[in-house]
Amino acid sequence: MMIQKFIILFFMFFTFNYGCAQITEGKVVYHVTLNKKQSIKKLKKDTLMSENLKAARMEKINSSWPLKFFLLFNENEAIYKPEYDLNRVRDFQKGPNETGIVSGNDFVYYTNLKMNEEFKQYFFDAPYMVIRTDSINWRMENESKLIGPYLCHKATATLLEELPNHDIYSNKIVAWFTDQIPVTYGIRNLNGLPGLMIELDIEVPDGNLSYVVFDMDLNPKEKVIIKKPKGKSISHHEWMNFIRNTSR
Repeated sequence: MMIQKFIILFFMFFTFNYGCAQITEGKVVYHVTLNKKQSIKKLKKDTLMSENLKAARMEKINSSWPLKFFLLFNENEAIYKPEYDLNRVRDFQKGPNETGIVSGNDFVYYTNLKMNEEFKQYFFDAPYMVIRTDSINWRMENESKLIGPYLCHKATATLLEELPNHDIYSNKIVAWFTDQIPVTYGIRNLNGLPGLMIELDIEVPDGNLSYVVFDMDLNPKEKVIIKKPKGKSISHHEWMNFIRNTSR
């Protein structure tokens, strides 16, 4: 873990000179880890899962490993996606990774500021684009800290999410952003902060995830091309009903 933090800080110092430049496009690489202790704690509280399934899931949690996700953006569009899609992961002959399952490595998130579009596309149901209809009400906290060379400010939010079992889950979010890099796109499609997310902690139904910038290339020499995913637009509620019907 200390080696990973050193590498992350190295890249952040290396890219510090971009902070004062006008940034119109770029690529940010995030490193995500799963809080295994918290995931196991939530798993033990599950009263519907059998003990055998819990034991198998616990083994997967303990053997999980960190992943990388990419945020690609230009002036109007952004796409957030895993380093490798599931077909590529299978090509590598890698087994299921609990970090990927919890962090959504089977999703691609797309944002278009000009067209006011935000949606995600599920790997297994690619014909559908799940439109985001809720808004993030960021709360700016009176806290700041240095992360590498960047002065970062704390922001928090809570997002309500409908689950396949009809429950509503409150996703608690803690973000650290820097206005030294005025990029409003975020991890997944957690957009709207007045600066780039450098760290993010989010509590999701299956555990807690921690993200940190691993590398970034701002205003690269080669133009950033973003391909908008194609599919039928549906609401999150419609998508949940689709999952419920197909899982029967």
